[in-house]
Formats: sequence, structure tokens, C-alpha cells
Amino acid sequence: MPIEFMKMHGSGNDFVVIDNRTSVLAEAELSAFSVLVSRRAMSIGADGVVLIENPIEPETDFRWRYFNADGSEGEMCGNGAMCGARFAELIGAASSDMAFSTMSGVVRARVDGDTGQVVLTMPDTGPVEAPRSVEVDGVDYELIPIQVGVPHCVLYVDDADTFGSRAELERIGRAIRRSDAFLPDGTNVNVVSQLGENRLRMRTYERGVEAETLACGTGAVAS
Repeated sequence: MPIEFMKMHGSGNDFVVIDNRTSVLAEAELSAFSVLVSRRAMSIGADGVVLIENPIEPETDFRWRYFNADGSEGEMCGNGAMCGARFAELIGAASSDMAFSTMSGVVRARVDGDTGQVVLTMPDTGPVEAPRSVEVDGVDYELIPIQVGVPHCVLYVDDADTFGSRAELERIGRAIRRSDAFLPDGTNVNVVSQLGENRLRMRTYERGVEAETLACGTGAVAS
């Protein structure tokens, strides 16, 4: 059967968004489905798949689920949650003020009916942990871990744009993400430089997407 979907993005962090309240996708197929539809050039192409499902917790409007492009289920995704909130309001699954469950806890959101902009209240971050050092090709990187629903680490550099090409950032990010320092779950890697007072430049290697993405909501909170 054809599956209706909407393609949405938050600052370029893009998703295939589906109303799954009637189980149009079988549970056993969700991981493989996400891999297939997320392939760029050969399919729809996305960083992952967002599902809106029936609520499983009291005083929530729906259950929000996220599957990364590699088929793994993600606990939280800031931009994916914003897209899910906007989509839920569009299909009538929730009013403009809503609450929904995620693997990281209940998230609240408000959708502006005129502009479509979403204000999201995410779960509180964990503590900023002691730095961890990871060596990649003879270079030691000092990384600051913090939980924002999903594990992140922040690497401060002089200039995030000249840190390396996309391929270089992905090579280093992949090595950090899979290093012993972040076992067993791995981590998202944010390379950050300060542009001025209260302004940062951030580039993110996303766990699950296994690539640099154009934006990352939880990474922005972590940074």
C-alpha cells in the first residue's frame, strides 16, 4: 500500500515524517524502512524518519519516535521533535500546545499557527562531565561530554569552518563516536568555535546518521 509522508526539515536537518497512529508501518519493518527511505539520490533521502503514534503516557497527545538513517532508534532529536510537533498539529493529532512522549521523557511544544514556528521545551540536560581525551591519527582531542536526551560531546576549536573538510570532519567524528571513551552507546560530536558574544559556530557529526548534518538541535543545546 502507498504510505503517505511529509518531508520536513529544521535548519536543513531533514526527515521523512509519517502518521503511524493506525500502524501503517509494522513494528518489525521500522528499522529497515528507515534505512531504505533515508538513502540520498536512491530514495527520498533524509537524516531519519519521524513517526507520530498513539499516546502511551497520560496527559500526552501522542508518542514521538525517531529512526536514524542507519536504522537505529534515537532517544531524542531536537529538530526532529520540532518537525514532529508541527506535523502533529497539521494532521490534528494535537492542538497548538502539546505534550508528547519520547524515549528521553515527555517533551512540550507550542506551534505558532500563523508562522508555523515551533517552540520546544526539551528534557533537562545532564551535567557537563569531565573532559575525555581521544587520539585520532596522533592528535589528541579534548572532548566535553553532556547528555541532551542523547549523548553529545563538544570540541572547542579556533575555527570550526577551517577545522577540516566535510570528509575530514566525518573521519575524525566517526573515530571519536566509536572510541572506547564513549562506550557503549557512542556519541554525537560537535565541533564548535566562538564567533562573538553569545554566538557560536557549530558543526556536528551525528551518531546514527553517521555523517555531518546541516543542523542538530540537541547538539546546539549541548554546545
